[in-house]
Amino acid sequence: MKVIMKNDYFEIDTAREQALRNGRETEFLYVENLVRKFHTFSNDSIFYSKNMFEKDKNYQLYFFLEEEVVIGEFILDEECEELATITRMKYKNIDEVKLSYLEGDPNKEFPNKLEIVFNTGKTIELNSIVDGNGEKLHSFINKIERIYSIL
Repeated sequence: MKVIMKNDYFEIDTAREQALRNGRETEFLYVENLVRKFHTFSNDSIFYSKNMFEKDKNYQLYFFLEEEVVIGEFILDEECEELATITRMKYKNIDEVKLSYLEGDPNKEFPNKLEIVFNTGKTIELNSIVDGNGEKLHSFINKIERIYSIL
């Protein structure tokens, strides 16, 4: 399979800065440190975040590693017993991967979305428009294409 060149302007350091701007750096660092406690990232790992530009939704941090995706999530619900969760999902358990391109400006890169279906029935949905923020759209398009290329 063809390798997609890395063209990413929204890495984990940028996401951490975004959390700081939103006054939620503590939540971000808590999840990041939990994930790093058990997993090592390499230059080939792909970081993808959801809800980074939302102030009232749980941060979801995806780390696409060599053989699995690790999802770290901070839980905002005060009634919930859990503060944060870390979930590992092995690539060998993937049943289907669907990459879709969405309508957009024909003079620019078309936005995309990725749906990953596991044999457990769980699904991961990544959407460059929803997850990226205007100026970061290109970075999220690139991330989704790189994730698709490794699965």
